[in-house]
Amino acid sequence: MSQTPDPLRLSDLLGARVVEESSTLGTVVDVRLERISTSDEIVVTALRSSTARYGTSLGYGRKQQRGPWIISRLLRRLHRDDRWIPWTAVDTISEVAGGGCVVTLTNR
Repeated sequence: MSQTPDPLRLSDLLGARVVEESSTLGTVVDVRLERISTSDEIVVTALRSSTARYGTSLGYGRKQQRGPWIISRLLRRLHRDDRWIPWTAVDTISEVAGGGCVVTLTNR
């Protein structure tokens, strides 16, 4: 990555706009973390991009979440285009005026 806010916090990533080339794919709604086995360091391995933010804070984006079937089904449909983006696909993370960040993906 060529440009990253220093220090980068999880709160900077959550809600950040995800951009590939000139199109917006959605916002970051979840982050996958992994502990490096040789140390106590924790690194980001993937970001979850979504066009719908409803229900992710309730955990409905995860398969093991249980709840009323109608809500689960509705939220599953809203999040059908969600995708996990590997951290290696992230090119830059830029701060924008007024707060927030933009995650730009590499051109494949």
